[in-house]
Amino acid sequence: MASAGELTKSKIADTALRLFKENGYDNVTIHHICKECQITKSTFYYHIKSKESIIAQYYDELDHWIDSIVAGYITSDNYWLILWKCFESIIKRSMEFGPDLNGQLLKTNITEDVGTYDFREATFNIFCMIIEKAQEMGQIKNTNPPEDLFRTSTYIIDGNDVLWCIKKGNFDKISEAKKSLEILFEVPQEWRI
Repeated sequence: MASAGELTKSKIADTALRLFKENGYDNVTIHHICKECQITKSTFYYHIKSKESIIAQYYDELDHWIDSIVAGYITSDNYWLILWKCFESIIKRSMEFGPDLNGQLLKTNITEDVGTYDFREATFNIFCMIIEKAQEMGQIKNTNPPEDLFRTSTYIIDGNDVLWCIKKGNFDKISEAKKSLEILFEVPQEWRI
């Protein structure tokens, strides 16, 4: 069971994210968040470092999403499908933010690297294992090391994300990422989804 402090922190973050989505990141102040949560600014800063950290925290849960996706396909021998579903879930999760918040996350990391775009070891290892299995099964023809393929694939996803922000969401991020990843991994036609 979560402590009172964890519940307060969660309430602040959830409320802030809702307000960001409804009003735009730049239009929401700490005062707005505090008023909506019925807390003081000192309570806010006790639990949350900054407005920017709320967005970064949202992506820190990545390992948990990936674990649950992989678990959902544990009996599948279509490793390309598993790999794509992992990437697709990350893309969809970022789309929940909208281009405004994704752009703000990018700006935050340009100003001060808060680690949003760092590779988390557990996620890195899961992706590399899936890529290696897909290579062994002939579902991925690109024979470069899984570690290199994973890094390159994340650069593609990040690049698509930037373009999506620039285009204010008027860009089919999912289909473009899928097409780019199929080309990178050299996925044979019979394994394409």
